[in-house]
Amino acid sequence: MDYKLLANEILSGVGGKENINTAWHCATRLRFKLKDESKADTQKIENLDGVVTVVKSAGQYQVVIGNAVAKVFEPLAQLADLENTDNQDTETTTNKKENIMNRFIGFISSVFTPFLGAMAGAGILKGLLALFVAIGWLTDKSGAYQIWYAAGDGFFYFLPVLLAFTAAKRLKVNQFVAVALATTLVYPTLVAISGSAQTINFFGIPVIPTTYTSSVIPILLAVWVLSYLEPVLNKVFPEAVRNIFTPLFSLMIMAPLTMIVVGPLGASVGTLLSSGVSAIYNTAPAVAGAILGAFWQVFVIFGVHWTFVPVMMNNISKLGYDPLLPILSVAVLSQAGAALGVFLKSKDKKMKSLAGSSVATAVLGITEPTIYGVTLKLKRPFICAAIAGAIGGAIAGGGQAHASSFTLPSLLALPTYLGSGFTSVIIGLAVAFILGTVLTYFFGIQRSKETLASSVVVNEKSQGMNI
Repeated sequence: MDYKLLANEILSGVGGKENINTAWHCATRLRFKLKDESKADTQKIENLDGVVTVVKSAGQYQVVIGNAVAKVFEPLAQLADLENTDNQDTETTTNKKENIMNRFIGFISSVFTPFLGAMAGAGILKGLLALFVAIGWLTDKSGAYQIWYAAGDGFFYFLPVLLAFTAAKRLKVNQFVAVALATTLVYPTLVAISGSAQTINFFGIPVIPTTYTSSVIPILLAVWVLSYLEPVLNKVFPEAVRNIFTPLFSLMIMAPLTMIVVGPLGASVGTLLSSGVSAIYNTAPAVAGAILGAFWQVFVIFGVHWTFVPVMMNNISKLGYDPLLPILSVAVLSQAGAALGVFLKSKDKKMKSLAGSSVATAVLGITEPTIYGVTLKLKRPFICAAIAGAIGGAIAGGGQAHASSFTLPSLLALPTYLGSGFTSVIIGLAVAFILGTVLTYFFGIQRSKETLASSVVVNEKSQGMNI
């Protein structure tokens, strides 16, 4: 496929580079914030060879591509001169038109998506190491284990540094000052002091001992505060000394402010979130599993699934585990099962081809091509998958399954679910996949709807074959 040509056609379809405020991509979607969405030709874009569908959600104009999204975004960024269009003034104007939830979702998605793949890989590596130790292939004292564990765990240990970089880019502040602020939070001496519960003070003001390694909320709050301080300092200092004095005073002000106020506040918010999730989950784990299993892909469609990411990351940081991720894997496998049901029952060659390729991508955790190209297009398979996800989720939730590390919900994440409730998540995954297949095979296909959907997505099938 000619990705540069596709990028050029998408750029034309959204109204040209002059209609783009910001643009970035996640695992499967090009995400735009357009100045005027009415100038975008949605039907034209959806009919492009290589585009699965277009979604308008969370104040964003999202073009679903699939696994090749990065290959499309690279020439798109060059053609649209995105670095120059992504300026502070236009972003501020756009944000004022959005509600708080849309702004929050947009912020979280843009902060996590740049390193989501690496984070998933690191999480799977940690899970595999736990598996290797459990079956006796490695010991936790071996050099191979320690090196691989450092590679996997190091990502999460220094997560505040990565978040500082991406959050600063999103909020238009000096990224290296933000990173310096994050390294303050994970500085070995301060980490050791917090770990020993020692009390230090800043000119007589006590500093609450708090550990920030692997944390999410404190650094995001700190960079948000920095985004208000930096413009003020830029106005105070003349241009001749601004490049030195703005970073200097930013660090002098923000480091103690973060350690004394912002950091402990963020840690407290994180603790409350984790406690709230645990309380709800522990009260009725099977019900929580059924709800998440049924509606997770609905959340994905509307883009609100990003609001769960900091919660899950925070659970792992504060509790040492997360109870939601195994249930989300069940929801993913239910979509894969529904796609398999379509593949087995469909007589339409194009739909059969798309459904077959969608099974593989869904099993690996990428469900957008499956949803938009198959299950949601035909409607009934999506409902069948939701039912299967609810039943499988109830089994996984009821068995108290949990994840020891964050990664994309998929079969690849299985090693991270080792421990309490592992059997229940295996059963839940199997039930969701098989039930999704069976329900779709017997109740999910309407010939007229299948033929119509196939004709609508004729141009997206070749992409389905490649993802």
